Amino acid sequence: MSEVRFDQAAGLRRMQALHRVRAVAFASGVHGVGTTTAVINVAAALAAGGRRVLVIDDSGGRNSAPTLLGLRPRFGLAQVLRAACAFDDALLSGECGFDVLAASGEAKPAARLRAHAGVDLNTLLGALGERYDLVLIDAGTAEYSPRRQGPLVAHTIVVSAPAAPTITAAYALVKRLCAQSCGALHVLLTCADSKANARVIFDNLKALAASRLHKAIDCLGAIACDEHIARSRRTLAPVTHAYPASSAAADFRRVAQAIAAWPARCPLLPAADQYLQRTRVSSPSHVYAGVQP
Repeated sequence: MSEVRFDQAAGLRRMQALHRVRAVAFASGVHGVGTTTAVINVAAALAAGGRRVLVIDDSGGRNSAPTLLGLRPRFGLAQVLRAACAFDDALLSGECGFDVLAASGEAKPAARLRAHAGVDLNTLLGALGERYDLVLIDAGTAEYSPRRQGPLVAHTIVVSAPAAPTITAAYALVKRLCAQSCGALHVLLTCADSKANARVIFDNLKALAASRLHKAIDCLGAIACDEHIARSRRTLAPVTHAYPASSAAADFRRVAQAIAAWPARCPLLPAADQYLQRTRVSSPSHVYAGVQP
């Protein structure tokens, strides 16, 4: 297969002019609230609905997306961004209809590719506009920063559980994201014992964000506390595939439907527009090789 090369400016303009990929980051204030589980289940539900989906693991760890799906990466995001391997060589495909790019891989990069200059994640996203409809980024915990993903990530989903410490951590993350001029903010509650309690938590978070941060946040939904989630992890499959009739699977499908309804060509954030202007007038020194439509 022939290689297609994109520089930073051409890749971003191509994305803007043709098919704008929707990049969505999932982040949480603390570990253990089910962020990665949410990512792979939403990805599976979107793929089942006919969307072309890529999951990027930008957090790593033993409970990463590849691990939960039983995949063993040879290469990963770290090697792709350094241009130490081609994008397709790092890509993983499971049985759930979406692709996965791990945080890192086990194999050593090919020496013939080491001569290429590296790129940032923002440039990579710009080069994927025709290949995928949605890119879901598992951004991990409180270390997450919108500056890492760049201005092309227009939506961030803050994942939290109902326990008071996790809600406090989620609000702290929302506060920090607002200080960094992130895009649209959404809250997803996992392991919810009831819709009524979830609504109380959502209302409190929205009121705090509006009064203290002057930021509107969207309540994306709540995932039921369902034993089928733990069972599905033992089968190395999303609950939407292993137990499609479960309450959690239905909740994840509703979240996926909401994300799928977000505009395909949402307006650029001011930071993204400034990025495009800078790359138009400068001669980029970074070249990304290996993304094929």
